[in-house]
Amino acid sequence: MDSKSLEFLEFPHFQKILSKYCKTSLGEEKVFQMKPLEDFSVASRCLQQTQEMMDYLQKGQPFSFFGVADFRPYLEKAKEQGRILEPGELLDIGQTIKYSISVYHTLQKLDKSQFPRLLHLGSHFPATSYLSEKIQKTISSQEHVFDDASPKLLQIRKESQEIENKIQEILRTILQNPKKRKWLQSEKPVLRGDRLCLAVKSGYGRKIRGLILDSSQTGHTLFIEPEETIKLGNKLASLKYSERNEINRILRHITMMVLDEKEPLLHILQALGWLDFTQAKARISLEYGFTTPHLVLNQELILKEARHPLLLLLKHQEKKDLQKAKDEVIPFDLELKKNPVALLISGPNAGGKTIILKAIGLLSLLAKAGMPISAQKGTTIPFYDSIFVSMGDEQNIQNSLSTFSAFAARIAWILEKSTSKSLVLLDEFGSSTDPEDGAALGVAILDEMIRKGHHTVITTHLGAIKKYAFSHSQILSGSVEFDLETLQPTYHLLLGTPGNSHGLEIAEKMGIPSKMIEKAKQLLQQPEEAYWVEQLHHETAKLRRKVEEIEQIKKNIQNLQNELKEEKANWEKKKKVLEKELEFSLEALRRKVMSKLPEILKSFKKLTNEEKTKAEEAILSLFETPPLGIKRKNFTARLKKGKEVYVISLEKKGLITRINKRKEEVKVKIEKLEYTTHFHDLSWICLIPEIVSPRDSQSTQPSVI
Repeated sequence: MDSKSLEFLEFPHFQKILSKYCKTSLGEEKVFQMKPLEDFSVASRCLQQTQEMMDYLQKGQPFSFFGVADFRPYLEKAKEQGRILEPGELLDIGQTIKYSISVYHTLQKLDKSQFPRLLHLGSHFPATSYLSEKIQKTISSQEHVFDDASPKLLQIRKESQEIENKIQEILRTILQNPKKRKWLQSEKPVLRGDRLCLAVKSGYGRKIRGLILDSSQTGHTLFIEPEETIKLGNKLASLKYSERNEINRILRHITMMVLDEKEPLLHILQALGWLDFTQAKARISLEYGFTTPHLVLNQELILKEARHPLLLLLKHQEKKDLQKAKDEVIPFDLELKKNPVALLISGPNAGGKTIILKAIGLLSLLAKAGMPISAQKGTTIPFYDSIFVSMGDEQNIQNSLSTFSAFAARIAWILEKSTSKSLVLLDEFGSSTDPEDGAALGVAILDEMIRKGHHTVITTHLGAIKKYAFSHSQILSGSVEFDLETLQPTYHLLLGTPGNSHGLEIAEKMGIPSKMIEKAKQLLQQPEEAYWVEQLHHETAKLRRKVEEIEQIKKNIQNLQNELKEEKANWEKKKKVLEKELEFSLEALRRKVMSKLPEILKSFKKLTNEEKTKAEEAILSLFETPPLGIKRKNFTARLKKGKEVYVISLEKKGLITRINKRKEEVKVKIEKLEYTTHFHDLSWICLIPEIVSPRDSQSTQPSVI
């Protein structure tokens, strides 16, 4: 890919922003290595993998990369310089291996049908758990080699501790002597060169028999090792020396183990870097609403509500509100296929022509690099073999080229290198020279590019080129909208009509006297066809606004339909629960009646008429159970914190964590999440055993008949 085109389209700037979404230097490195890919299948897999990561992040926890370190410099030093790795360096390696193992297990648990590319990434983590375990068993988190790292080290440290205790005991005896205490600067033993000694006032140096190890800078203190501890101190020093040798032997052994696994360890770093890079792409995509485009091998460019990604990111930084940023960065739609094969954009300066041209180029680059883009679903981008860009001002002082000479040299190179599968973007086409010469040359170049059949997007102010494009069947004319009432660009891309530069209107707004503007208009002598183009442009703008209004109405209707559909679904759920509640109430009543009925029937024959009447009243009273509404009222009145309830809309059980009786709302904890819902969305019915139908009941109660 042409490096100059990457710079023109600010691909490196996007990489810099993307790198901030990484959690490791390994991921950042991958971001800056990102480039448009040459293999279609690789680019497609990268896009799929990033989409899977987006899906994963919406369901699960992001990868933290806690403890991951780039230990490649350690390996190089150990390999090239033969250096033993330090405990801290080995800990970095061990922790990185340990995290890679946890990542591997996380990826292995993914559903293969949903996350095939992420699952494949897990195969890039070699099995090196034994090395991590060895490091963890040898070195503590404080970078200290454990005593039991080897039997020899354990024995050395045990002996050292015994001797040190003896030395401490001798020194304490001296320190506790009232006569000798006045000779000392400190009431505690001090350490000098790994040897325990006493801090003695310089005037009493001869009072303490022993070896002078050092003196203070002022000369007021002498550090003396008493003769009683010299032999023990020598033995301790010898043991310390042996300890250092044994520690070095242990560290050297682990260092060799690490070097033996150098290639697998480097693979682990590569895989972790790629995972971090992929997560960074997914994170920025989710934050800004980027989508995965459909990458194709044919010449079919379809952009749906596309925005310049860098402009969107910049506006978000300014506004601190993503929706406001999206409102300011106007989206555009575009279709380029085999016919039309080119787009010519015209319109006023600062109207957004170059922004749209750069957006088309940068979005195509990002898709080719396996990155989701700032466009809506349904976007299709061809897998261009190359993307060539020529900007308006390419003056090259170093090579003594004027703006037009640099432009001509660049165009000649593009014509030589481009193929039918390329994308060519030309900004301010035909400028920087005599307008007639520029227009004639521009038409000839445009003809050649159409003949080659590659997609071409150009911006221009030259009327002759606009006229040629408007009449050519394979060139789609477009313009950036300009509001004649406010004399401000709206940044909308209007397709099917060329645009006016509105140079005189803008000049008048910027303060050029009206007399000069009027004279310029007389000298311009606008041809009749330009007038009709202007009218067409104006009517197209009005039509676009009407279409936008209709689209908004359609969107509002769709939202209402979705709300009604959701409301209907909720009522269906509530209806089912209420039916169950009613069925349960009736069944409870039936059982109550059935339990009383044998006794009533048995004594009914012996009753007088008056007693029969009372018995009938008693039976009827059984059916005077409070209606379901009263039962629900009693249910809601007994709601309290900690009570288990059934949430109808979610079809799940949960515990009440908070009640607001004034608003008739509760907070219910279901699993690990809390939901706020209304009293009428709660029920008791799914907290009891299934209702047994009278037909299925094995009850021993006699039949009424």
